[in-house]
Amino acid sequence: MVIDLIESEKLRQHERYVQKLRESETEEEYCKGAISQAALDERIERLYAGLNVSHTRQDIDDFALIDWEEEEDWLDP
Repeated sequence: MVIDLIESEKLRQHERYVQKLRESETEEEYCKGAISQAALDERIERLYAGLNVSHTRQDIDDFALIDWEEEEDWLDP
């Protein structure tokens, strides 16, 4: 019985190692590096400019801070 528990734990530990390895390989493949906030802001501004939308970073931040549960009429036309 004790041997089964030890072997079972070894198998689970091996599976955790394999999962972590897969996660790190995926991360390495798709996450080539960190993006600075300034670069992200610039990219968002270019995307909005291409869509002819005039939102600023502050508009986006303000929108994200809205408590939609308190805004009862947000669905009303």
